[in-house]
Amino acid sequence: MVLEGTTGRARFSKAEWFVKMQNLDVIVIGAGGIGSWLGHFLARAGAKPIIQDMDLYDINNIGGQLCTMDSLHKNKAESLKNVVDIMLGPQNNTMSYIPHEFTNEQVLLPITFCCVDSMRARRTIYDSWLSLGDDREIFIDGRMGAEASQVFTATKDKDNYLENWFPDIEADVAPCAYKATSHIGSMTASYMMNVFTNYLSNDNRVPDSIIYYGEDLNMEIK
Repeated sequence: MVLEGTTGRARFSKAEWFVKMQNLDVIVIGAGGIGSWLGHFLARAGAKPIIQDMDLYDINNIGGQLCTMDSLHKNKAESLKNVVDIMLGPQNNTMSYIPHEFTNEQVLLPITFCCVDSMRARRTIYDSWLSLGDDREIFIDGRMGAEASQVFTATKDKDNYLENWFPDIEADVAPCAYKATSHIGSMTASYMMNVFTNYLSNDNRVPDSIIYYGEDLNMEIK
């Protein structure tokens, strides 16, 4: 039986988080290897994601990100909305976009997803989320390599995020041809989405971190 009013979401409309997800304002900063998939997942579930990215797609993005050849040389955030319009139909896509770089002068939403490449940018975004004070809700940061996935979470009531932050100079530098894969990017977005649905439906209980090692199929959750 198809449930009226679920706009194609009947298969999961009985989930505890479903009603809370509908038309919920969230922001995803970064529309690349993780953020492109995450923006799609949020829109598919009925949220109202704002996607922010200043970059343009180049040919090297095609293999790891949710985009088409028509996206080449176009803004990533705008292109993602166009792709999701095709997949969901514009009437079911509540996504909007900001085609420029995030700065610390920008006011964040209480629900923030961080999908950027640099640790410096992560810290700027986290500090802006922290400045919301009691209005902040949840900050979810996704990181990836070609064979590894990491998700770190902070909430207003539980925040150990800075224990997992470090300067860019301390980050491992992977070869240019071994930085991102679509299956790890979409997997990381799936973990972030799962953390968020758990936050909405399970008394705000979320893990501090989820770390997946693809080479030995090992996962650590804390």
